[in-house]
Formats: sequence, C-alpha cells, structure tokens
Amino acid sequence: GAPSAGAATDAAPAIRVADAFDLLTEKLVAEGKTSMLRQVEGARTLACELLTEPEENPRLDALTPEIVELWRRTLLTVPRAHGKAHGNNRHTANSRTPLTKRAEIERADARDAELRAELDAACARRELTRPSAEARFAQERVARMAVVTVEKHLARLEQAIDLARKRRRFAGPNPLDEVEPLDRAQIERLEQERRHPGRVAWEPERLVAHLDGPVHTGCASEHRRGDRGDLVIRDSLYWVFLLAWLAGLRLREALQLRCADLVRVHGVWCVDVRAGPGQRLENAQSRRRIPLHRFLLELGFVDWVQDKREEGPRLFDDCHGFDADDDMVGRFTRKFTYYRKRIGTYAVGRDAHALRTTFNTGLARAGVELVVRKRLMGHKLADLTEDDYLPGGRELRELEAAVDAATFGLALDVGADVPRFTVRDDHAFADASQAETCAGNLADGVPSATFCRRAAVVPGRLHKR
Repeated sequence: GAPSAGAATDAAPAIRVADAFDLLTEKLVAEGKTSMLRQVEGARTLACELLTEPEENPRLDALTPEIVELWRRTLLTVPRAHGKAHGNNRHTANSRTPLTKRAEIERADARDAELRAELDAACARRELTRPSAEARFAQERVARMAVVTVEKHLARLEQAIDLARKRRRFAGPNPLDEVEPLDRAQIERLEQERRHPGRVAWEPERLVAHLDGPVHTGCASEHRRGDRGDLVIRDSLYWVFLLAWLAGLRLREALQLRCADLVRVHGVWCVDVRAGPGQRLENAQSRRRIPLHRFLLELGFVDWVQDKREEGPRLFDDCHGFDADDDMVGRFTRKFTYYRKRIGTYAVGRDAHALRTTFNTGLARAGVELVVRKRLMGHKLADLTEDDYLPGGRELRELEAAVDAATFGLALDVGADVPRFTVRDDHAFADASQAETCAGNLADGVPSATFCRRAAVVPGRLHKR
C-alpha cells in the first residue's frame, strides 16, 4: 500500500526520538546555549522512556497527536523528585540499579495508595474527619511534576522534531502541531486543583499552637518575628489573624480597616465593614457591622485602636505600599505563610482565608442559624423574607450573642499574669456526622506536642514582657 504521511522516504530515513534530541543538543552546543542542555536531556530521557509502551525510544513516524497527549498526562504523574542523586528515587532499596521512570511512578502511586488507605481507616474509626483527611492527603502525598515543567518538555520535543524536519532527517508532520499548548491561566488552574484540597477549619489545637508562637507571646525583634524573645509587636501579623478568626473578615476587609471603622452602637463595639477612600467591598452583602467577640475585647483590641488614632487613619500601614495597585493582601499572605512554616503551624487548606471557615464552623457548632451566619459572613441571603422584609438586618445585640456563643473549642483565662488560651475539654464533636457537617473541627489524628501546648497571648502594642 501507499506509505503513510509520516513514513520515511529514501531522502529522509526514519530516525528515533533520541536522534532528534541529539540534533537539538548539537545545535545548542554550537550556538553556545549550554544553559538549556540539562532541560533538553531531561526531556530526552522522559520522551524515550514514556512516549510509548513497551517500546522505548520510538521512531518519529510512529508518533501521533494522541500519543503525545497521553505522554502529557503521564508526565503529570511523574514524581517531582524523580531521578535525584540524593537517593530518594535514583536507586532501588537493594541494588544500585537505577529505577525506570515507570517504576518511579508505580512506587509513588503505591505510597499514595497506602496513605489513602491509612486515612480512610482513621475516618472509619472516627479519629479523623473527611475534610481533614483530604487536607492531610494533599499535604503528605508524593509531589508530582509541575504542569509548567510538563509543558516545557512538550516544547522541547516539538523543537527537536522541527529541527529533524529542517535538517531533512524526518519528512513527516510534527504531531505536536495538533497538540494545543496550555496557556498561563490553564496552567495556574491545573496547579491550583492539584495542590488545593479546599479550605478546612483550623482545629482548636492548631489555633492554640499558633497563638503560642512568637508573634503573640514575644519575638526577638521586628525582623525576627519567628524567633522567641521579649518583644510583642501589635501589627497586622498579630491582629489580622484574630480578626479573620473571631470576626470572619476577609483579608482585604481586615487590612483596609481604618480607626474610624471601630464603632460603638447602642453599647456594642463593632467592626464597621464599608467602602470608602482606599476601601472597597467584594459585593453588596459585604457591607455589614460585626460585633467584637469577647476574646477581642479581653485582648485589648479597642484600646489598641484608640491609641492608633494618634498615628494615622489606617490600622495596618505595615501591609500597605506606595504604588497605585496596592497588593496589601499579597504582602500579608507572604508574611503569614512564611511565619506559619517557621513555627510549624502551616498546613495545606488551612490558610488565612480558612479562618473565615473556622469562624463559620464555630457559629454553626454553637447553634447559630444559617441566616445569621450569612449576615455576619457577608454572604448573599437566599431567604426572600429575610432579605426584603428585614432590610436593616438583625439587632446588634442578637448578633453579639451569636458571635460570643462561638467558643471555637477554646477557653480564655484572663486571671493569670497574661491572658491564656487553652483547649476546652469538651471541644470534640458528639459524633462523626456532626464533625463532617461542621467541616472537620477535630484534630488530625493524635495532635503533636506542639499543638498540645498552652498558649499565652500578651496584651500591649510594642513592649517588653
């Protein structure tokens, strides 16, 4: 029969994938672009081993767009630490024989399956809630190759085949011409789906451990917030955590607060979330007044804000920049993430925004009805009667009682030299189904020693203990 479109001819004999990459390597060396050689060598190894099975190093005329798409999906399963010289993936346990890429994938899959079985068993024994299990699985599973790295390998294969065609070593079409590359938005979305299991409420033990950190108990200096010392600096790193947890504020809502946004209405201290100069709201429902939780009052938030009035209108200048596009949320997130990793309270799914989940979980556990929780969270109401016939919202005293009813599994003792948070003995849920409904407000298995320590929270603005 007639030869296929990708078949070799007398003018262009068939070559294999490795030959095409050798041509690309020679070209880069001749042009002095040696910085790309390591990346090309990595793509060559992965293409030769994983493009087709069982045959390795296939002929170029055997490749199709479908095979390349399958290769892309396979690359996404390759362990991120594949082939590293430190020994994690390079050799088998009993010999110096290098593992193949498929063997590395199988070993990583087996480890993930073992972790999944362990977490499922913990859930069955009611030692772990399902949301917490998913967050822990996302944190502890074997990290796989980044999406952007996969796309770079595809680009190198396309480059190698194009060069083979240009040098008349291959006469067929390039199968990657029919494979659509991922754009930046698609790459970011895929990476987000792979690493983010969804936000989970902070457990009482994790809250206590965080409050036991140097920011709230005393740090070494302004530039060494993760080291213990005698200095308590009451800035965004100190207060925004508490406002997101105890008032359910979004990061932007907390960071853009002004001194004038702390108001007292009918004897109730409230945070007035509103739009204004340098302040914007996410939606119309975000406009609200949130009574201060008694923990915030006892920790001296009102006195701190009143003293801040002498320094300027904004509460958290340390997170604001001078450019027009003020990335205050990004600045705080970077500081907060670094600090949590430094003190050991970092966990996937439990970030600053997850503190709003913790706030909502605490309200739900205290029996606060859904419509009240939505008012406090700034969410749209689905109840037509509530929305149309109570446009002014609930009475502040009712909202204050709802906020104070949430204990979050903690107790605050102000009778000691400094206020102390401790985990309440009755913080566990009555049964697993209630824990599932409230988004996993139990500890992940047996808490570490760090989580079991009692936390001291020191009042004051900037002082020595």
